[in-house]
Amino acid sequence: METLIEDRLNALQTDGKRVFHQVKGALAFAAIKNQSVPASTCAYVLPLGSEPMKSMSSSNGQFGMRKESFAVVLGVQSRNDPTGEKGNQLIKQLREITHSSLQGWLPPGQSTAFRRGQDKLLALADNGLWWINFYSIETFEEVTYG
Repeated sequence: METLIEDRLNALQTDGKRVFHQVKGALAFAAIKNQSVPASTCAYVLPLGSEPMKSMSSSNGQFGMRKESFAVVLGVQSRNDPTGEKGNQLIKQLREITHSSLQGWLPPGQSTAFRRGQDKLLALADNGLWWINFYSIETFEEVTYG
């Protein structure tokens, strides 16, 4: 699922230009999380885990739903912006674009769409800021007894 989210974020464009200069995964974020924002706009997709929801058993196996949770961390550099106004406007735009792309999105092979959770400031960097958005999706799983 992380790859599908990354691909979707990589494909985002405004005025014929890519929205994010880089989109990476959790381990890439772990390597730089306490450092400067590495690109003018960047996104990191973090899997947060899953939890069981409804389930039913039969003689052949078990069917159920799982809630998978993800975070998308947005990074924005704010260069030559002493008041931070340009950076504030840019993070607002990125949040809106990301939310409209993921909220309600039905990934291939899934029967339910993404839901938006909370979003908030994650951290300030020496050259910008980090923002975190939370999303979840309910996935269907089937376990057969063999």
